[in-house]
Amino acid sequence: MRRRYRDGVALSKDDFHAQPWAKGMLQLETVEGRTRLGLWESCPGYATPPLGLLWRPEIAACYSDTISFAGFEKVGDRWCYQVWYCETRSAAAVD
Repeated sequence: MRRRYRDGVALSKDDFHAQPWAKGMLQLETVEGRTRLGLWESCPGYATPPLGLLWRPEIAACYSDTISFAGFEKVGDRWCYQVWYCETRSAAAVD
């Protein structure tokens, strides 16, 4: 997964491509009546915190082996719009 925004501001193409891939497992769940999509490095519920949490997620785009989710991430005390760009290939194929 790569994020398209930083603190609610769209990243440039160079900044977007320069960021490292966050690799893990996506899990969709309902928490306190709100939908949340989490990216976890290992199985959810274990000691490691999520790599990201996207609240009120919706599919923004889907093509071939890629899918983008749009929603909101909490950054400090603020809620910011975010899009996650995800590829469904194996971790070896992404490197």
